[in-house]
Amino acid sequence: KSTKTDHSIGRLYFEMPRNRPGTKWDGYVCSGTVVEESVDDRSIILTAAHCVYDDKFKKFARKVVFIPRQEETNAGGTDRDCDNDPLGNWSPKFGVVHREMASRKFPANIPWDYAFYVVDNSDESAYCGPASGYNSTILDNDEAAGSNPLTFKDPFASKTEDKS
Repeated sequence: KSTKTDHSIGRLYFEMPRNRPGTKWDGYVCSGTVVEESVDDRSIILTAAHCVYDDKFKKFARKVVFIPRQEETNAGGTDRDCDNDPLGNWSPKFGVVHREMASRKFPANIPWDYAFYVVDNSDESAYCGPASGYNSTILDNDEAAGSNPLTFKDPFASKTEDKS
C-alpha cells in the first residue's frame, strides 16, 4: 500500500537540446521528489542536475512536466496528458542548478549533479489534471502529493565536541 510520502515521488518529462544552436530537441525522463517547503506559494521538486541543465550545450531543459504518482498512470507510458495521471501534471516555472554544474563539463561536474525545479502554486496554469479543483485559489501541490523532509545543513553542526 502506498503512503502519502510515496505520492511525492514522480517522473519528470522534459526536452534537452540535440545540437548547439538548440534547433533540435529530444524528450527524456528522470525521477523527481517533492520536498518540504516553508513557502506556501511554491513546490520544490528535487532531481539530478543533468535533468535540468545540459552541460554540453549550456542550455536548460524545456517543456518540463512533473508527474507525481506516475506509477499509477492510466497511460501506457510517460506523456504530457494531464488527465491520465492521478495527480495530473505540474509545470515548473524554472530550474536551479549549482554554478559549478553549469560551468564545468562531465565528469568534472559530477559532485554538483543535484538540482531542483520550482512550481509556482499561485499560477493555476502550472497544474492540470483530474485533481485540478483541489484548491481553486492557490494550488497546494505539496499537500496533494505529500512531501519529504530535506535539509542541506550539516547534521553535526549543532553538536559540540566533548573535550573532557
